[in-house]
Amino acid sequence: MLEKLEKMRIQRRLTVSSLITVLIASVAAIIAAILLFVVASQYNKVLTNYAFPQGDIGQAMADLADVRSATRGAIGYSDQSQIDQMVEIHDQAVEDLQATLPEIKKSIVAKAGEKDYNNIVATLDNYLEVDAKILKMGATTDAEQSKKAQDAAFDELAPAYATASEAFQGLMDDNISLGDK
Repeated sequence: MLEKLEKMRIQRRLTVSSLITVLIASVAAIIAAILLFVVASQYNKVLTNYAFPQGDIGQAMADLADVRSATRGAIGYSDQSQIDQMVEIHDQAVEDLQATLPEIKKSIVAKAGEKDYNNIVATLDNYLEVDAKILKMGATTDAEQSKKAQDAAFDELAPAYATASEAFQGLMDDNISLGDK
């Protein structure tokens, strides 16, 4: 091919060389465009499946902390209007938490995530059951009942909270790990 090119007149040689250069550049541009599309697609997949769900998981963790905080307030205050206000905040936090769970479930794409989610549901159900019992017992102006609820919160609710929180953290860690891969 090179010999043929050398035997051509300069004008023809320049034309053919230019066409070859344009052809090579065009092929390189097409390959680059295809690669950019693939990278963008993969990046979108990572965002959708791993990064965005981390926000939902973080929100659920914050809602869980709000539930705990409101319960502590409800069983700790002695003024009925403060107790009622804390119970309202508690109930809203529980609603928010339960509304976030379906969003988390929709984003799960790996077996590890399914296992983590099932663990979250189980530990959260346990936590909310204990929480409801303690809130019912302690959301009162009766100092003796409040003290019993506070003791139960320390003995039963705190470990249930730690377990539920660890379950959420497990899913978060798995999402981070899978997203990094």
